Amino acid sequence: MFAICGAVLAAAAVVPDFSSWQEYKATFHKVYASPSDEATARAHFVENRAKIAAHNALDLPYKQGLNQFSDRSRVAWRKRFQHDMSGRANPAQKQLASSLGRDGHDCIESQAISAAHVASLPASIDWVAAGNRVSPVMDQGNCGACWAFSTVATIEGSLGMGGHDLEVLSPEDISACTRGQGNAGCNGGNDWVALPWIGVHGIASLADSPFVDGKSGVTSSCDAARKPAVNITSCHSIYDNLGSLQAAVAVQPVSGNIEVVDDLMEYKSGIYTGKGDGPGTEGPCDNTTSAGVNHAVTFVGYGTTSDGIDYWLMKNSWGAQWGEKGFFRMLRGQNICGIETYATTADGAHPI
Repeated sequence: MFAICGAVLAAAAVVPDFSSWQEYKATFHKVYASPSDEATARAHFVENRAKIAAHNALDLPYKQGLNQFSDRSRVAWRKRFQHDMSGRANPAQKQLASSLGRDGHDCIESQAISAAHVASLPASIDWVAAGNRVSPVMDQGNCGACWAFSTVATIEGSLGMGGHDLEVLSPEDISACTRGQGNAGCNGGNDWVALPWIGVHGIASLADSPFVDGKSGVTSSCDAARKPAVNITSCHSIYDNLGSLQAAVAVQPVSGNIEVVDDLMEYKSGIYTGKGDGPGTEGPCDNTTSAGVNHAVTFVGYGTTSDGIDYWLMKNSWGAQWGEKGFFRMLRGQNICGIETYATTADGAHPI
């Protein structure tokens, strides 16, 4: 029901020299509680560095690289993504959310659009480069509130669509305050639950409600003195409709969801295909509507590479040191990791 987020190839594990380990710790500001903890982290670093080298030796459209996760077990990292949110399309799940006393109404389901409309869409869109639509990448840390970050991102994009200045909004505010509406804060949630609530209660700015739950991983209490800064008029859900999804992304950033497998942990650049790291680790993700989507991300554009690969441009919530400065690109048109199954837009965002 929830996206909680948090993310063996046979390869010789070559022990890194002391200087490479020290450089890694310095680059990613790593400090360990004890020598034993550091020894464990270094062992994971050795194993992951070998996997990265093996992956990058293959002829694949994406590369891996060291990042803040490289001192962790990929199995442990993957456990951050255990809650399947594909039930969001199940009427029984919607009835359950309604029974919890959620404010507002479900998001309106988008209608199919014509092939002629799809053909008329721009060949590429980049809302990051366009300005006034996409706020800086944040880091959810140990809090599984990825859904709150993607919800915020589509509202921010809707503000720009309406001609308003970009307001950086607060994932903390909706993570803390929609727990009684069917979400679970740092333990998971859904944009389609949060957006109708925001339509009634608004959302605070990041300046007024900073994100503080990333370090502890524990959801804060809703601030009784919260100061809503932005509201929306409605929201739309897009289910398994590639044309409608592309049309939505052509006008604003859109909240989406993917199934996370282990090779996304150290994605560095290129067009991600979700193949997994092969024998002995985790296999490829499911490229169907049955994919166990478990992590929320944001569509912030699309395009085609010089060698003809169609892709989505995605914003993540794992910090700017991950991927392409916090962003990543995914193969478009093949529902990689379920990316084209569930999406949601905020509509009519406006300052209060």
